[in-house]
Amino acid sequence: MKELQFFNKKALSTPGKGVFEEAFKRYQSYIEINKNKLPKNVVNIVKSDWYFNARDPRCPKDAWLIKQRLDNEYDVVIREKKSAEYELTLLGAYHDCHLHFIYKSVYDIAVYGYGGSLIRKDYDPWRIDEFSIGDDGLLTHSIYFLSGNVWVIKCRDFDFRLTKI
Repeated sequence: MKELQFFNKKALSTPGKGVFEEAFKRYQSYIEINKNKLPKNVVNIVKSDWYFNARDPRCPKDAWLIKQRLDNEYDVVIREKKSAEYELTLLGAYHDCHLHFIYKSVYDIAVYGYGGSLIRKDYDPWRIDEFSIGDDGLLTHSIYFLSGNVWVIKCRDFDFRLTKI
């Protein structure tokens, strides 16, 4: 099973003070050091006061994956493949909003395990995630679900939107 770089199994098994807090500090330091390489909106959400605050409805922790969309089209007029776009839509933990994670110019989607289903009512809540930048300049978003499943999306650009319901 793939692990995250900062929020590894050891950090996730010891919430609160101590190991988890150190992992969070290291991750925030990584974001600060790499802020000029990362998309500005990634830096803004990761360094916000709400993104890792489970009491805030905008925080993805404990949200449920309810929709995935992949646009991977071919332009028949110019005979060229368009850049792929991938979107994950989550039902917020307080069920009062949808969180939209939109990945643009997608290079790779690696889904390890199942993200749960509202239809089957076997939810697998979003636990925590990390953004990083590779040597190739691609943005990597690694998502850790409560079950231990990890999804990894690599792309050129990213957008986040919130829709109140």
